[in-house]
Amino acid sequence: MNVSDLADVQVISRAALHFADHIAANESPNVRLAAALAVQATQLSHSNLELTCVSELFNLEHHNVALPKIDEWLDELRASAIVDVPLAGRLPLHDSGHAPLVLRGTKLFLRRFDDDERSIADFVTDQQRSKLANRPDIAPALVNLLPPSPLDPANLPLHAATSIASQALSILTGGPGTGKTHTIARLLAAIVQTDPMVDIALAAPTGKAAMRLKHAILASTVDVPANVTDRLADATPVTVHRLLGLRPGNPPRHTGRSPLPYDVVVVDEVSMVSLPLMADLVRAVASDTQLVLVGDPWQLASVEAGSVLRDLVDQSSPTAQQVHELTVNHRSVPELQALFQATNDGDADQVIEILRSGTHERVSWVELSAQASRHECIERTTPLLRDVLTPHGDRLIAAAQSADGDARIDALSDVKLLCSTHNGVVGVRHWTLRIEAELRPSPQRHIEWYDGRPVMVTRNDYVTGLLNGDTGVCCGDDVVFPGVGTFGIEQLSQIETWWAMTVHKSQGSEFRHAVVALDEGARTNTRELFYTALTRAREQLTVVASEQTIRDTLARRAIRSSGLLHKLNEHR
Repeated sequence: MNVSDLADVQVISRAALHFADHIAANESPNVRLAAALAVQATQLSHSNLELTCVSELFNLEHHNVALPKIDEWLDELRASAIVDVPLAGRLPLHDSGHAPLVLRGTKLFLRRFDDDERSIADFVTDQQRSKLANRPDIAPALVNLLPPSPLDPANLPLHAATSIASQALSILTGGPGTGKTHTIARLLAAIVQTDPMVDIALAAPTGKAAMRLKHAILASTVDVPANVTDRLADATPVTVHRLLGLRPGNPPRHTGRSPLPYDVVVVDEVSMVSLPLMADLVRAVASDTQLVLVGDPWQLASVEAGSVLRDLVDQSSPTAQQVHELTVNHRSVPELQALFQATNDGDADQVIEILRSGTHERVSWVELSAQASRHECIERTTPLLRDVLTPHGDRLIAAAQSADGDARIDALSDVKLLCSTHNGVVGVRHWTLRIEAELRPSPQRHIEWYDGRPVMVTRNDYVTGLLNGDTGVCCGDDVVFPGVGTFGIEQLSQIETWWAMTVHKSQGSEFRHAVVALDEGARTNTRELFYTALTRAREQLTVVASEQTIRDTLARRAIRSSGLLHKLNEHR
């Protein structure tokens, strides 16, 4: 089976085939195969193709594909004019140094992704050597702003903030409820108190996450002096794309030649930041700018290639001294925390025990049987639909028809269905149709727009300024996007109804009651996806899945092939 045959059976995309035909037209079949698979690997979110795992990665045993022996394959790639083989860390084997593919050990990179990893590794090394010049001492202010709590007498936030204050690059991690944003807010308040002229930039990967960051920081600084609160309010969080001036098809406005004009840059929800975006970010950070990265490394990584945060916090990474982890949970729902921890640990027995115990109203389980039919799924979930989802829809419609903006915001973040698939038996489309059937009389179902219709933007719109992930609610002829603005329905095109959403799209969001539905056998079901979905719940959680699906999901890890950790360690 040749490369074209693999495209025909959809093992590789047409884009991967085109790359191989264009770049490797004069190369051997094995080099053409590697070139196509390297592109396909990035489309599966890996930064490179691990040549020793090709059969497993692409399930090639089911397509009768005979792979070359690894030593022979590596020899052919090393001899190819389209492959650079760096020696002693940097120097290419071939003279050009600009070949489209780069081979490092048994990992084959597209040059862009290899360059991106090198940019991040170089930046980390440079920042580790940097000293924050002429920065005032904020330690006294931090002591007042971050007092110890009864739950955390050791005061981990104070220790973390004190260390971060003196580091050019720092990484603050922790699970839900551990106080990451509160710690950052108090750190920024201390910086502003000590240096009122400091320039601060706040960013997150999506518009939704940026809005949450803004609200969280303001809520965490209500008790600080008004001038400090005003300065922090001026530092409006934006998406990382907007911070960098990134537009589709164009290079970023801010680069090494035109760096970001800030003293401090804070990026939240870094687990969602892809390898290319992180590389663009670090290239734009000036040598005297302090960069603080914040996130939960156990959540799903970005949809695009890379697992940057997880690589940076790895115990073997040289960034260990720059990683500060908050471990004490300050939320008041211990049942949720126990479930989050058991999921993160992959302890399936403990997860099932918590779900099945039924001893607390905060956690419930709609248990499906293995290989449940659509009819069974509908029957088992009807009480959930009638008792939870439909009343939520009624509240949102009532809020949309009122003039109460706060009620609309509360209703939008009240209850949300998070699904592992879009088209599955309990996927997004399934739930959307059922909810709308309950809420709307049959004669009205052909009408697209209706009061209370929740919508999510699915693509950045640089005319309206709406960004992928922004959410709003239809109110008459307008759609209100809290914290963003109001737009006529005729202005909106790239949107979808938001009664339910995939777990990937839920990152950066939080809901009072999260309903998590796992489709049986879905390849997207991983421990990281389940953990991400569960941790969207602020107060209450419902899981819809069979026991076997939960066990299979916890056993499957979302592991990505990356070369960043190796590059970081090359600089030791």
